Amino acid sequence: MCTIIAIANPNPEYKFFFFANRDRPLDHFYGNYLKFFKKNKVLGIYDVRSDSLASGYSLQSGIYGGIANVGDYKGKKSRGVLLKKVLTNVNNLLDAVIMMERELLGGEYSSASYLIGKDGENWLFENSGRNVYSERLGERFVLTNYFTGIKGKVSEEAKARRNYVAAHLGSKVEINDILKIVAHHGEKDGICRHGITLASLFVAGRKKGKPLVLYGIGESCQGLHNVIEVVPEISVAPSH
Repeated sequence: MCTIIAIANPNPEYKFFFFANRDRPLDHFYGNYLKFFKKNKVLGIYDVRSDSLASGYSLQSGIYGGIANVGDYKGKKSRGVLLKKVLTNVNNLLDAVIMMERELLGGEYSSASYLIGKDGENWLFENSGRNVYSERLGERFVLTNYFTGIKGKVSEEAKARRNYVAAHLGSKVEINDILKIVAHHGEKDGICRHGITLASLFVAGRKKGKPLVLYGIGESCQGLHNVIEVVPEISVAPSH
């Protein structure tokens, strides 16, 4: 069960915050890790089994995105294949929106909710077969595992997680506020589902200077690690 948080202008220092975590899939799992794609300089949580991304960020285009699995429609292609395709091929948000809608209308991808954005302008996409919903979002949005624009069953657990995040976001949000929220454990509203959460990606877009990209493999309650861009490769600094 995934939780995705997108906030525009969280505080005077940052344009946006984007956080996405990923829990263990129900089907057979082959593993994931942080991967860097030279094309569009994309950093993301890579799913080995489907050659796809659960979440990611392009250091070149500035576009970020994440996926929350919803529903039981199983398409020919994994949800993360589309996210990887968009992040590694598109260089502006308008083209990303167009590609998302065009690809989803084909009905080939398993059902999901996607959050795609850049500099705090965020878009929601939902698909179930050829039924596709899209919406330009406001300055704050929390996405969990249920549809908001497509009719479907609402998981009480997913709703509780969304409500917990929304209730704990103040008017001014700092990085440590996000890290505290995503470390929360709870029987129904836990963002970190200890023993189940696999990986997290957090991007903080500075208004001046390069963005801060944090990631963690494993439990989000145990903190994320600073990732520093070193052209043409990526080096990872020790956690602090």
